[in-house]
Amino acid sequence: MCLIILKHTQLEVPGPESRVAQILLRQGRDKIDWLDDLREVQDALRRAPGAVSTGTLFKDTYLLTKYVTNAKRVAIADDLVTGKAVAVKVTESLAMGELEVKTLEDLNKKSPSTAPQLLDHFICNEPPHQGKRVLVLEKGESISKVRKNDEHGMYQRADAWQLLQCVNALHENCMKVHTDIKLQHFLRIADQIRLIDYDSVVEENTEHSMPNYTPEYVSPEVAYARQNNKPVMMTRAVDVWACGLVLFELFTGGKSLCE
Repeated sequence: MCLIILKHTQLEVPGPESRVAQILLRQGRDKIDWLDDLREVQDALRRAPGAVSTGTLFKDTYLLTKYVTNAKRVAIADDLVTGKAVAVKVTESLAMGELEVKTLEDLNKKSPSTAPQLLDHFICNEPPHQGKRVLVLEKGESISKVRKNDEHGMYQRADAWQLLQCVNALHENCMKVHTDIKLQHFLRIADQIRLIDYDSVVEENTEHSMPNYTPEYVSPEVAYARQNNKPVMMTRAVDVWACGLVLFELFTGGKSLCE
């Protein structure tokens, strides 16, 4: 019945930050179990074609164990050789995969503390991911989680500095613009902030008609060009604008531009 309702009405399941979820949390953990169950069903229905699924085994080595909700082509996996948890990403296209591999290899060599380590990559030969490049990366955790014992904001300031260093490394070492800077694209790995998702980077000072972006963080020039169906010159300023909004969110806990 839940499947039918979600499929045909496209109802939204309240997230953990919603007022409904918070009220239920205060009333007792057992009362929000149904939200978790419904959210799992909703995630399954919304998965894009070719999205990764738990239980998939890549190269007889990487066993997918947990689906990452906000990135439908990313999952947490167990490396059966090393016994460590890793992140596995199936790129949307072979070209995007090659772009991300090249960028990560450059950053891993020139500025290894600013991007996740590329542990492995290969082209999958089995459906439904046939012909797609698969990336195996270091596993990280969200930096949006509040650190304990940070009354004076010392950790926040340190995180903000590292965040800006990550973006600067991409600009200076690769001469590329990320185009989709947002808080969710920064992870904490080995107590260092790392920037992720390089499959939509572009060469700086080049024109593009359909750059990738997230509306809440989009720069004025990109928004204007998109609204008027015009190409836009992609400069570092596009990322710098987004960084300002990310820092606002990091220090206040809320988005500056919500619409």
